Amino acid sequence: MFKIIDNLVVNVTKLLGFLYLWFGAFQPVALGDAKSTETLSVIKDLANQTKKNSSDKAFDLELKFSRTTNQREKMLAAIALGTHHLKEQNFRQAEQYLYLAEALTEKNDPIRPLIKFHFLDVKLRNKEYRYVYQYARSLLKKKRQLSINRRKELYKYIIKSLWHLDQHQELADTFIRYRQRNRSAELTPELLVIVAKSFNKIKNHSQEIRTLELLTASYPLNSESVWAFNKLKDYQCEDTKRRPYVFSVRLLKKISRRKGLNFGIEHFLIDQAHHPMRNLSGRVQKLDLLEQAKYLLRLNLNEEALKYTSKLQMELRSKQKDRPEVILTIAKIYDQNLQYELAARSFSQFISEFPKHFKKNFAEQSLANTYQKMGEHQAAASVYKKLLAHRKLGIKKRWNYFWNIYRAEDYTTAQKILKKSSWLALKDPHLPMAKLYWHARVLEKSGEQEKASRVYQDLLNKDATGYYANLVLAKRPYLWAQHAHKISNSRDQAHVDLRQIAMNLSSNRTQSDLLTVQDLLQAGLNQDAKSKLKQIHPTRFGSPSEIAIAEKLAVELSDFYSYHRLGFQQIVDFSPFPKKLSSLLQHQRNFPDKWQALYPLAFNDV
Repeated sequence: MFKIIDNLVVNVTKLLGFLYLWFGAFQPVALGDAKSTETLSVIKDLANQTKKNSSDKAFDLELKFSRTTNQREKMLAAIALGTHHLKEQNFRQAEQYLYLAEALTEKNDPIRPLIKFHFLDVKLRNKEYRYVYQYARSLLKKKRQLSINRRKELYKYIIKSLWHLDQHQELADTFIRYRQRNRSAELTPELLVIVAKSFNKIKNHSQEIRTLELLTASYPLNSESVWAFNKLKDYQCEDTKRRPYVFSVRLLKKISRRKGLNFGIEHFLIDQAHHPMRNLSGRVQKLDLLEQAKYLLRLNLNEEALKYTSKLQMELRSKQKDRPEVILTIAKIYDQNLQYELAARSFSQFISEFPKHFKKNFAEQSLANTYQKMGEHQAAASVYKKLLAHRKLGIKKRWNYFWNIYRAEDYTTAQKILKKSSWLALKDPHLPMAKLYWHARVLEKSGEQEKASRVYQDLLNKDATGYYANLVLAKRPYLWAQHAHKISNSRDQAHVDLRQIAMNLSSNRTQSDLLTVQDLLQAGLNQDAKSKLKQIHPTRFGSPSEIAIAEKLAVELSDFYSYHRLGFQQIVDFSPFPKKLSSLLQHQRNFPDKWQALYPLAFNDV
C-alpha cells in the first residue's frame, strides 16, 4: 500500500513539474493558490479515473471468467486476469490465475509455454530469485521449442536473478555464453549495465570495457549509454598502474552520428583527435597532422577539418613522401565543405602529378562528381567518358555518364547510349521501364513529341502500375483512363472474419497460428500476439483472405512492422497523386484501402 502511495506521489510531482513548465509559470506557486488547487483537483480526478478504469477492467474480466463454460475461453480469461493483476502488482492473485490458466490448457496448446514466461515475471517481481534462476535455466534447455526472442527473455530473467543473488561470476559466464550463441540479439541497456557492474566486481576489466562500449554506441539516447560513456571517459583519464582506456575510431564514428543533438559531443570528438586512439585494425597510435584531418573527415566534422588545409599545404613542402595523400585529403576537405572549385583543382592536381597512383581512379570519379555538383555537366561527362575508355565501370557510374550527357543537352549522344542493350545491367526489374522512360524524355527534349508519345504508350502497355508509369501519368493524366482497368486491388476481403476461414485447423497450420494470435489478443497478451504474428512468414499464406486477416490483426495490435512485411509487396500502385490539396483529400476517399496500406496511421485509435 505504501509503495503504491509513494509511486502516486512521484507521478503527481512529475506531472506538476510538467504543467508548471507548460503554462509558463516562472515563479513558485503557493499551494494555497487557486491555480494550484485547480491543478491538484485535475490530477486527483485523473488518478481516480485511472483507478476506476482498472477496477472496471478487473470486474469485467472476473465476470467473463465466472460466466463462460467453454474451457478455452475460461483459460484465456484466466490469463487476462493474471496479467492484469501482474500490472497492478497484485502478485499473489496473478500467480493464482496463471496456475489456473495452466491447468485449463491442453498439453499441446501453443499458448501453454507463454504462461510459463508470465510465471517467471511474477516470481521475479515477488523477489523469488532462486526459483526464477532455476526455472529459467530448465526452460532454456528446450532450445528447439524457443524463438530467439524467447531465449533472449530467458537470459534476461537469469541475469536479473543472478544479480540479486550476488552471483557475479556466474552472471559473467552466462553473458559470455549468450554473446557467443546470440550475436544478433542485443540485451536491453538496463541488463548491460548489470553485466558491466558484474564484470567490474570480478575484476574482469577487458570484458567490462567491451560491455561499456556496447552501451556507449547509442550515446546519448538513454541514461544507461550516458552512464557508460562517462565511465569510459573516467577510465581514459585514470592515473593508475592499469593502462588508460583508449577510444576506438569505430566507436567514435558511432557516437558522431548523433553529434547534432548538442550534448557536447562535437567538442569531445574534436578533442579526441589529439589523443591516442585505436584504429580499425585495433592498433593504438597517436595521430599526426594528416591522420587528424582524415579522422575529422571520417566523422563528418567538416568545418574543423577545413582549418587543417593551411597546415597541410605547408606540409606539402616538407614531406614529399606523403604528398599524394595530403593533396587527396585537401581535395576531400574542400569537397565536403562545398568549395567545389578548390576541390576540382586539387583532384586535377593529384591526377596530373600522380598518373600511375593506385588512387587515380578514385580521384577521377571524385572529380567527375565534383563537376556534377558544380553544374558543369559537360566537364563531368568528359571525365566519365575517359574512364569508360580505360576500364569497365559499374552501373552507377554509367548512369552518371548518361545523366550528365542529358543535363548537358547532348540529346544525340544520350539516344545512342540508351539504344545500347548492354548499357544498363538488368539487375532491377524496373530498369527496362527506366530505359523506355528516359528514351521518351530525350525524344521530348529533342522536339520529337509524337515519337515520345509512342514510347510512353509502350511503357504503359508493358507496366501500367509501376513507378515509371506513375511518372508518365503524373505528367499526362489523360492517359490514366486508358489504363485504369489494369489497376487491381487484392484487399477486398479484409472484412472477412477469421472464424469463417478456419474450417479445418488440423490441415492448415497458418490458420491455426492466426487463431492463436487472435486468442492472445483477446486475452490481452499483445506482446505475445505480436511475437507469434512475426513468426508467420509471408510465404506461408495461401490465399488473399489469410493475408487480409493477418493484416487486420496487425492493425489491432498496432504492429505496423508486421503489417508492412505481410502486405506491402502485394500492394499495387495506384493513380498519380493530385497536386491540389482538395483533390488529394478526394483521392484519399477514392482509394482508402491503398492509402491505409502505404501510410498506416500509428496510434489511430488515440
